[in-house]
Amino acid sequence: MYLVDAWFDVGTDQNRDLTQSVLLAIFWEIPWAIVLFWIARRELRRADEANAANRK
Repeated sequence: MYLVDAWFDVGTDQNRDLTQSVLLAIFWEIPWAIVLFWIARRELRRADEANAANRK
């Protein structure tokens, strides 16, 4: 959702707010999207490993 929000903010802003939207996207929204994706991926792998261990 952070990536969609960054795209929407940059795509719909007018010239005077474009710089602020780009900076916010680069330094806040995109990094948070990467961090949250990494956390979700890690947790899904842990759950999958726990499921596989319980099946044995």
